[in-house]
Amino acid sequence: ILSGGLGTRDRQTEAEAMRDFLVARGVPAEILILEQKATDTFENLQFSSQLVPNEKQVMIVTHDYHMHRALQIAKQIGLEPVAIPVHSQVLFTPYHKLRECLALIQYYLSGKITFL
Repeated sequence: ILSGGLGTRDRQTEAEAMRDFLVARGVPAEILILEQKATDTFENLQFSSQLVPNEKQVMIVTHDYHMHRALQIAKQIGLEPVAIPVHSQVLFTPYHKLRECLALIQYYLSGKITFL
């Protein structure tokens, strides 16, 4: 499942961009399921889990700095996540790590996760 909706300045959803990337590298399009409504990490996991309602164990592939929050959300909604972190070679890591720390606090305060 490739999950991600349309950003405010984007022409295609994050799911479509991931599909195009994978198909260009030889992954058959017919095995990819797109979830295109999600606007944040909580929705990515919530909407994706609805596409496979009988599955509890999921593999989450995301940036290493983002993995902790993704795992906490997955556990919170009843999934059994397996982490597959990747390290970006193109993103400015200090900015994204700081942004992730702030997002963790925001998710905790809003109740989207109950523990840090």
